[in-house]
Amino acid sequence: MNKIFWGALVALASVVAAGENLFPADGIAQFARQGRWQFVALPQEGAVPAGLRASSEKTLEPIWSVETSAAVAFGVKKGDLVALTVAARGVAAEGEAEMPAKLQDKTYEGIFNSPIRGGSAWKRQRVFGVAKRDYAAGSLRLHLYPGKKRQSIEVRDWTLENFGPVDPSSLPALKPVPQGWPEGAVKLPDGPQPPGPIDLPPLSAGEKAKKRYIIVKLDDFGSGPAGAALYPKGQKIVDYLKKRGIPASLGICCKSLEWGNQKYVEWLKANARANGGNFDYWQHGWTHQMNIKWTDGNTYLAEYGIPDYVYQKGNFDKAQNVFKEKTGLVLDGFCAPCGMITEETRRLLREHEEIKTWLYGDMERPEGKFSFRRTCNLECRVGVVEIAPFVNQYKSQRTRDYIMLQGHPFMWSDESFAAFGRILDQLEKDGWTFVTHSTFPIETASRK
Repeated sequence: MNKIFWGALVALASVVAAGENLFPADGIAQFARQGRWQFVALPQEGAVPAGLRASSEKTLEPIWSVETSAAVAFGVKKGDLVALTVAARGVAAEGEAEMPAKLQDKTYEGIFNSPIRGGSAWKRQRVFGVAKRDYAAGSLRLHLYPGKKRQSIEVRDWTLENFGPVDPSSLPALKPVPQGWPEGAVKLPDGPQPPGPIDLPPLSAGEKAKKRYIIVKLDDFGSGPAGAALYPKGQKIVDYLKKRGIPASLGICCKSLEWGNQKYVEWLKANARANGGNFDYWQHGWTHQMNIKWTDGNTYLAEYGIPDYVYQKGNFDKAQNVFKEKTGLVLDGFCAPCGMITEETRRLLREHEEIKTWLYGDMERPEGKFSFRRTCNLECRVGVVEIAPFVNQYKSQRTRDYIMLQGHPFMWSDESFAAFGRILDQLEKDGWTFVTHSTFPIETASRK
């Protein structure tokens, strides 16, 4: 049996003592600055092993937006059973506290992906999986994710063991947690407070009088479930923008029109600017499929990253044609899923003259389109809006000719949504004009 423990400050090869902090020292500081997770090392208390407390003050979405990982020194053979054993307790706003644990390599192919759970009393538990292939020494990492709830969880006495090619029923019984471990309830973190207004000095009258434009670019729209035009978070953001009278550019994953319900199609038509609505639409791929295993043996991040003209043309043409057939509207803008393009994609952009703008495109090689530059990021990480990181960028760009703000509202938590509202407040206060990619006056724009 090959037994290892993982620790904080060790890269790949070293074996360290049980109970050391999983998290790098700089990682603790980083997460604390984010204000989302607080990581506290729990010292050894007599015979009680050292450990870690992780507390979340927010509901986290997406789940992968915060994580930590530690390297595993040993290799694993196909058929080996690898198990994580840990003692945990915790408290959550709803149900049990849980911390997903995933053992995987850099291809995201893993041996197990299971939660560590924490109730009111200490409980030893085990999560395990059987390797489907060989993994070289140093290629695996153990990742811990915070889960999707407001909670606090404590873990102590953790081990990761390779038991070899054994049946799970033969694993040794879990030892009970000894008496004398810390007692008393784990404190539930306070819930998040609504963000206050952004505090920036006012612009001068001359600065505010300069015509400046904001384009709100929202990604990943598709059909809602049966009986609904959009999924709830999508409906929430479009209703909010309509109420505030702010237009936006919505990225459509166009295969959704092939399988989506009729309410979705009717919503797109009724809410299009061409029909008196609030929104313009742009192509965000046919499938928006990710991590595509291709016939050349490679895995590509997204559909327009595959260097195959026939495949890309099939998807590109279907996206444009199906959208027009279903809605009677023309997609006049484009942004590739994950920003991944090839020379084949460039050729397709040149061939599709109906596309006038390339959102976050190539400023040096725009392929005959107006390419919107990326300047100020609305999201500090994909799917996460926070005021402080936004203001740090925005304060030096308040007098630019335009800013395009990209968001993924289907991934936003309530906190991200509230932060977005405060950011809109500041943009309106600064005198910006809100337009879409279709109504932006490109003849007045700086190309830098």
